[in-house]
Amino acid sequence: MKMVPANARVSFRASLLVVLPLLVLCTSGVITLRSWLTTERTIDRVSAAIFREVTRQTASRTRAHLGAAAPTLDVLASLETRVVRARDPEILPRLLAMLRANPGYSWVSYGDREGAFTAAYRPDASHLRLNTSYFDEAGHVVLDERELDDAGAPRPFRHEDDSGYDPRTRPWYVGAVANGRRTWLPPYVFFHQGIAGITCAEPQRDETNEIVGVYTVDFDLGALSRFVSELSLSEHGAVFVFTEDGEVLAHPTRRTVVGIEGVDEGRISRLEDFDDGPMRAFRGALAESDAAHGREDDGEVRALAFDVEGEHYLASVADFEVDEGLRWRVGAIAPESDFLAELQRENRISAVIGIGALVLAVLLAIYLANRVAQPLSVLARQMDGVGRFDLAGGPHQGSMFREIEAMSLSLARMKTGLGSFARFVPRDLVRTLLASGREARLGGEIRTLSIFFSDIAGFTSLAETMPPDELVQKLGSYLDGMTRTIADGGGTVDKYLGDGIMAFWGAPNDDDEHAAHACIAALRCQRVLDAMGREAAGAWLENAGTRIGIATGPVLVGNFGTPERMNYTVMGDTANLASRLEGLNKQYETLMLVDEATMRAAGSQIIGRAIDLVAVKGKANGVRVFELLAIEGEEGADSAHALARRSDEALAAYLARDFVRAAGIWREIESERTQDRAARVMRERAERYSAEPPPESWSGVFVAKDK
Repeated sequence: MKMVPANARVSFRASLLVVLPLLVLCTSGVITLRSWLTTERTIDRVSAAIFREVTRQTASRTRAHLGAAAPTLDVLASLETRVVRARDPEILPRLLAMLRANPGYSWVSYGDREGAFTAAYRPDASHLRLNTSYFDEAGHVVLDERELDDAGAPRPFRHEDDSGYDPRTRPWYVGAVANGRRTWLPPYVFFHQGIAGITCAEPQRDETNEIVGVYTVDFDLGALSRFVSELSLSEHGAVFVFTEDGEVLAHPTRRTVVGIEGVDEGRISRLEDFDDGPMRAFRGALAESDAAHGREDDGEVRALAFDVEGEHYLASVADFEVDEGLRWRVGAIAPESDFLAELQRENRISAVIGIGALVLAVLLAIYLANRVAQPLSVLARQMDGVGRFDLAGGPHQGSMFREIEAMSLSLARMKTGLGSFARFVPRDLVRTLLASGREARLGGEIRTLSIFFSDIAGFTSLAETMPPDELVQKLGSYLDGMTRTIADGGGTVDKYLGDGIMAFWGAPNDDDEHAAHACIAALRCQRVLDAMGREAAGAWLENAGTRIGIATGPVLVGNFGTPERMNYTVMGDTANLASRLEGLNKQYETLMLVDEATMRAAGSQIIGRAIDLVAVKGKANGVRVFELLAIEGEEGADSAHALARRSDEALAAYLARDFVRAAGIWREIESERTQDRAARVMRERAERYSAEPPPESWSGVFVAKDK
């Protein structure tokens, strides 16, 4: 260790008097200077982050506001495949139900190719009206408009316009028919209402795929103006939404509709209607940026800057896609002073604080020089003894300063402690921290969870063909992919059972949608395994399916074991049922079976088909089991719904002892899905019962003999 020469050493007292004020001076000076120098960069970062956030919030809110149209129209258009007329009695209740379920809708309507029109709409926030018009046999217009009273019953409502309404001439009908698919109309002003709105239309087709009518959903874009007025960009900033053609659809302070003499509904404002200096400068900067860079990718925020009458402004613009075929832009403007003023004030405060700290440091150095040096010298000598493991007791050095007094007492305790602990080997007190953060103690509680079991089909035979090292590597890769997918889906992996996995949802953290999340994870596990099987390293999985069973119900969950070694796991019949369902896949050559409780709890997020009513091994009562097919809204959902409906019909007929009809439906499913063993098993069983009916006491329950 390098020693400092004696003539180079200085006293602590002198050091305090010189070094402490100098250190405070240098530190405060550097901090203040750096703060001034980095203010502009800080402004850029902070303002850019704020601009990005409010822009993304606006885009996200806009998508959320208008995004409900597509599923609503898809549902309406898929309810019937026969020729649907606007005068059909079931149409109006459907439209009214959709309007009530979506407060953001202004109109939900349907017009057919015969010129009939039916709609449910909101004239204001507190009323609902129903409108039907059609042409009678004489070609006269029949108009019926009603308003729902407080009890929800329709009552006649007199409309000023009794000239009728032919939907076939309207742009939404013409556009949807011409495009043959869901179509967004350009924004326009609602007639007689003077507010900006937009319409999404989707054609209705009959069983021959011919368009017989068009459904629409209309939105009041005033909700977007209310939202952007709530955004906190800055004190004098503004966020607004406009089209690629420059029509302003939402603004926090300005009207988005301007009147035109002689036209009742007016027109939507344009950027050039906002003639204040910042907006003029924004239009110019935007045009230059578009010319230089073109349009950015969806969601990318482009920064702009300009000066207006000596004031520097920051701005941004971002293009985003609301829905297929509908792209809008978000703009934001704020004076730089909104961000700069606070930072400049903080810099001035920092400078004042720095000067005050320097004065205080000088006074403190004088005081400490006289009160600290002597006791610190004593403590230094004693600590030097501890460094040599000299634990002999020394005099307690008292001090008026609590910190020095605490150091002295701590040093005394350290000596005593080291003397004691030198005789012992410390134990590892904590081995595992529970992910829930709860205190680790034995015990459990009854909770409703979704339990997951998986197993590789034929793994034992497969393992016999591999060297042990290769088997360990491949199994590790497989378990890693499954575990990541389960964890990403919110599941808790309980344990590995060789090539099998046990997991559960709903604990330790509460999850109100644990059944849906477990099913989604199971479907995504199969996708991950399919992807792994297509890679060279995972080729061994290509013909080795992974069977999964999921059951939902009450279980005992908690820490079980001994006080020294615990395992957070679940126990109960639901866990046993999930294990049996995993094995039951072999009976039907399926990959994912769940019980009825799981399907009921998962709700509309999951599509599954009914397979059978089964009493698993060890149980007397039967449970209805389902095969998972798809996630609602994702690819394949439509065909999955069709298969689910037909499977439900077949099983219902089977349980009603209509074995001929049940066998026929399953035979149709087999003809379309030649590898569908589940349909074949059920069809063969139905045919046997058709030839030799079961006794009257038959309940439809199939008793599984194997696990």
